Amino acid sequence: MKYSNWTLHITFDEPEKVQGKLTIKAGDRVVFDEPLRKRNLITPDHRSEVKSETITFITEKNRDVTRERTYSEKIMYDGGHLDVHFLEHDCKRGITDGMLNIAIVQLKYHLNKAGSVLIIEDNDAYSAKLTQILDAVKGEADLIVFPEYSIPAHYLPAMKQYSDENSIVIVAGSHYITDENLVEHNDMFHDKFGDNDLRKNISPVIIPTSDKIHHTEKILPAKEERKLFNEEGLTKGSLNRIFKLNNNVTFGVIICFDFINDDLRKRITDACDVILIPQTNPGTERFHKTGHIEIDNTRGAGNKAYVMASGIFTYGGGENMMGGDSGVIMTLDKDSSKKRKDAIIETIKVDGNNVYEQFIQMAQLNMKFNPARDTQMGQVPITYKLIHIFEENEMLESAKDDKKDDRNPQAFLELLRTINSCDDRHKLKQLLVNNSELIRRHSPLMHKTLIQKPSSYKKELWNKKSNAEKIKENLANLKSGEIKKKCASIVLN
Repeated sequence: MKYSNWTLHITFDEPEKVQGKLTIKAGDRVVFDEPLRKRNLITPDHRSEVKSETITFITEKNRDVTRERTYSEKIMYDGGHLDVHFLEHDCKRGITDGMLNIAIVQLKYHLNKAGSVLIIEDNDAYSAKLTQILDAVKGEADLIVFPEYSIPAHYLPAMKQYSDENSIVIVAGSHYITDENLVEHNDMFHDKFGDNDLRKNISPVIIPTSDKIHHTEKILPAKEERKLFNEEGLTKGSLNRIFKLNNNVTFGVIICFDFINDDLRKRITDACDVILIPQTNPGTERFHKTGHIEIDNTRGAGNKAYVMASGIFTYGGGENMMGGDSGVIMTLDKDSSKKRKDAIIETIKVDGNNVYEQFIQMAQLNMKFNPARDTQMGQVPITYKLIHIFEENEMLESAKDDKKDDRNPQAFLELLRTINSCDDRHKLKQLLVNNSELIRRHSPLMHKTLIQKPSSYKKELWNKKSNAEKIKENLANLKSGEIKKKCASIVLN
């Protein structure tokens, strides 16, 4: 008996001796219940919630036979193999209409290396930022995913309370198991941790009303996490758990560098509809390329979506910002696939320099979308809006430090307040047209949204228009709420 890729492979040396109906139970679950009919191999699908369990063979003569089975598979890495447990957790959630609302958070933070682990620089301002982000998605999200390393472990109790109160699943970025949090984790988490788990990078998955927090482990170290010379690196994980939201939607979590490993990615992709990739990564291009290749060359039927939640970060003593480019890569039809890059919110260059912006992408994924259906079905695979995140104190301090800074952050902040309070669509349009340059200086991403080329225009004709003209045309016939949606924001004090 073997186990691989969510399937039991059971071989019978003398199948003719198995008379009548054969029942096979994995733990308490029946995985086979019919006559064997002299077959010497059966391959029942099985997704276990535990690392090992008893397989029981029951014949009509009640001669039970039991075997112990450990659910681990070998993953290729660095010329060798690692044993990894792939498990499923049934979330027992009531999301049934096929629409999955995901809040994808791209936020800014600073990382340091403390001993052999990476830790985030945490303070009251960062705590307030997370609180306002959670407040902003109440009532809109079924699931929130934060970037790798972005959620310190001591925030988890508050996030668990938020999840229970608002019925929202949270993938709380990731953090290292350390001496500091080892004991507390054994109270909070479904799985127990010991000394051998120190320096594992884990992603907590918080399910509403669940007593304990579940998790997935990072299996493979990224460059900064690897052993080098006499330094200790990441403790390689051995557990990847997928989560069944309902009978139609299962999601998996693959932490950053694990997504590049073909063996790991294949097992999670084959078992899931939605794959979440929290990452803190200086370069995301090959992640997007890998996602596009997977979508264009899918194994089997079904809708798939890769969700990239990328941090924008500085590291160590450096001041250079890195990362970004969060968004969704998903199954689309022939026509909509031409615009698939629009679902990845790419970092914008201004004067040759990347401008890294914080935002929440509120994406609604149609998990019943089928690209083979006739277009008269009126299917929409994905819609989203952006909620921009601005930090007032940071903007004002930056302008104060740079004597040549003519961006006038105070005017931009006042503009955001005016937009939020104005319900007259004509005044809103004129505000955005008149302040086009002010918006561009402070948020190239918001500006890009406002001047984005409609599909009906040829590129060369659209480019001849002024930014004010582009905004005016894009906002034509929009209601006040729709205009506000294009420049929705959170301003952090």
